[in-house]
Amino acid sequence: MKAIELYKKCLEVWPESIETRYRLVAAYINYGMLEKGRERSQDWKMSAKKEIRELEKSLGWRKSRLRWLRGFRPGRVSLGERRYWASWLRHRRPGCRFGRSKRKLFLRAVRVMKKYLEAVDDSSECPLASMNKFMTEKRWVPGAGWMAHYNAACFYSHMIKRGDAHVEACVEQALIHLGKVVRNPLSEPNRLWTEVDPSLDPLRSHPKGREFMKIYMGRNED
Repeated sequence: MKAIELYKKCLEVWPESIETRYRLVAAYINYGMLEKGRERSQDWKMSAKKEIRELEKSLGWRKSRLRWLRGFRPGRVSLGERRYWASWLRHRRPGCRFGRSKRKLFLRAVRVMKKYLEAVDDSSECPLASMNKFMTEKRWVPGAGWMAHYNAACFYSHMIKRGDAHVEACVEQALIHLGKVVRNPLSEPNRLWTEVDPSLDPLRSHPKGREFMKIYMGRNED
């Protein structure tokens, strides 16, 4: 809850900050999914969905380009603002033309978050089956981006906490997606954050998860 309040205050200072709004959505999901019984509450889901809609608008091509063009206004030229919004539009690495701009990277990650909430809400279909189907669609290959796979790993980690017959399947899928993050040469995960990210707590508590963190993330054994 403290994280949610912190990010809200940050957005009051700069409402256009995409990174802050993205972290706010993640904070809502952690708040709702990591507390037993709270996953059924609609309050945090409604707030998260509202912020996701705002993120999708902000990450649209037209919106991003208009914000970049603001830096060229006569008499109000802002080189810093121009560079910031240009960073969302240009390709992150030379020669990478598919799904590699910062804007597309975040947009795909946000869509996984959106599916995350839909899968939890949909009582007609198993959440695992719903996410599995979503993450194996052709449009996700090969340009999903490391952030999308990281969010998918967080989803399966949260599902481990349900403690049903699908625990081992959740662990396997979480490790598959984390493996894609580790093996992606364009990925930029923060190793220290991976060690403390509350979304991954259920995975780290599993023997396979602990072993993965030790080998690939350099995490020391407790």
